[in-house]
Amino acid sequence: MLLLTFSKISSRLSAMFLLVPLAFSLLGCQDESHRSQETQANTPANLYIDTELQPLLDEYIRQSADAGVPIPEHKLQEFKALMWTDDVTVKGPLEGEILGHCQRRATNSLDPAKRLRFIELLRPNSEGKVGITQMDEITLKVITFHELGHCLHDFDGHTNSNAAAIMNARLQPARYFDLDGLIMDHFATIKKMQNDPSFRP
Repeated sequence: MLLLTFSKISSRLSAMFLLVPLAFSLLGCQDESHRSQETQANTPANLYIDTELQPLLDEYIRQSADAGVPIPEHKLQEFKALMWTDDVTVKGPLEGEILGHCQRRATNSLDPAKRLRFIELLRPNSEGKVGITQMDEITLKVITFHELGHCLHDFDGHTNSNAAAIMNARLQPARYFDLDGLIMDHFATIKKMQNDPSFRP
């Protein structure tokens, strides 16, 4: 993984890529606020997997299996949507800073009809932006993988450091230099957490 250590380079890249807080999951909340926002969110009337986003979901599932952290079948059955939206249903302190979010509902319920997981991503405008964030192909992949980390691997909160990571609360400039390394580290971190529940990155 390439980490930028020179302050001039970092400053230029920070200004260039605007390290924007992602939300709910990519994105800027801590464990308690993440849970409270999930309970305050509404479920959209129609849930579906967007055809444009389906390849990213397929890739995440495939890479998870290849990395030795396959997604349990019950989580895949509970996962009902990965879709664009013009207005995310989550309400709370991060409203207005959100690029996307994962909702997990009643995942401990014995009634399968009450178990639900879905992701909404804010649709880019005609300039390809969400707020000040340019939603290019790489950024979309990072945001989607981040939210899938929450929804399909039950990653609560975010990485506890300023290091570049998929589950960091802020978009990292490193995504443009070593995306494959970020993704490999993402699944390696999930594997460590599964092997040692006390481990927190």
